[in-house]
Amino acid sequence: MLATPLSTQDIVAMVAKLSDKHVLKRMPAQYVAGFAQAAVNVYDSSKIGEILQHKFHIPDDANFTEDAYLQSASELTVASYVRGRGVSDFDTEKKVNQSNTKDVDVYYRVGSTRVCLEVKCPFEERPVSNPPFTVVPAGHTPGGLERMRNFVQTANTQLPNAFQEGRNREMRLKDALVGAHEKFPEDPGMNELNLLFVACGDFTRMSEWHGNLMGAGGFFTGNSFHPPETFRNVDCVILSNLKYRHSVAFNFPAWSLDDVLLIPMVNPHGRTNLFDATIREGLSVFSHYRKEFLSDRILKAGVEEIQAGIDPHTKVTWFVDRHLSLSEKKRFFPVCPAQSPLPPW
Repeated sequence: MLATPLSTQDIVAMVAKLSDKHVLKRMPAQYVAGFAQAAVNVYDSSKIGEILQHKFHIPDDANFTEDAYLQSASELTVASYVRGRGVSDFDTEKKVNQSNTKDVDVYYRVGSTRVCLEVKCPFEERPVSNPPFTVVPAGHTPGGLERMRNFVQTANTQLPNAFQEGRNREMRLKDALVGAHEKFPEDPGMNELNLLFVACGDFTRMSEWHGNLMGAGGFFTGNSFHPPETFRNVDCVILSNLKYRHSVAFNFPAWSLDDVLLIPMVNPHGRTNLFDATIREGLSVFSHYRKEFLSDRILKAGVEEIQAGIDPHTKVTWFVDRHLSLSEKKRFFPVCPAQSPLPPW
């Protein structure tokens, strides 16, 4: 017996019956309506009820967690946006690697380019204004973890319980890169593009993830602390503030990428049969800042040593400050981050 398709009105009514612990129950009406429309746009009408339960814990929210919700919301947002861009062969949860049972979140074709896209919304420590403050290492350097732990222990002898060790952020990104590599085709062709879309918080968080790619020991550097061959088939990482749209700026449009800052970064350790024309065509469905970000400088020429030291962990923040217009800042970040190093707009 076929399941009865759900309308947007049905989904909104289901959300209204959720318990208060579910994020959607606490969201404004336009956010819930956007969720319902995206779900109807993307999910198979014969399976939508099953998918809503599996991915969003609707209607049974006994096992709901916010982290899992943000992951599913990010996947749905990207899928809904891509499908609305007039692509061909659109699919979700598609198996493209015959050697395992894993599938990619989004699949589409634009022009002659076939694109596999995996979405990850990694855990980020919540910003706090009161102790204990979370300390994480900046980059992967010899003895970095030991120095961080010594700092926390020493500081806490002076100010008890003022600091705590954060989770290892670089390992979260490592898991995302390696996991995506394992899902992508084993031997991708010249007309195929594999994208890892990372849903981050605000621009300071985007800078932190950029630092894990380009800072000391970063994955996209010449001395990556993790073997590059384990994520070789990840052609490009797209850093975004999509998590921020769902967790902070939810009073503004959240179920599209039209107002999301997108910064693609090509994997320098990638395969040799990938050409820039394929990258450009595969990314053409997104309004992104790849060219502008690559050419942007924090400091003027002549201070290369300082530039190299601060760039990896602050570049997105300073790109927002120096490159984006006021209207772009308000569009991408309509709620100025509470602990932003930049003046409010």
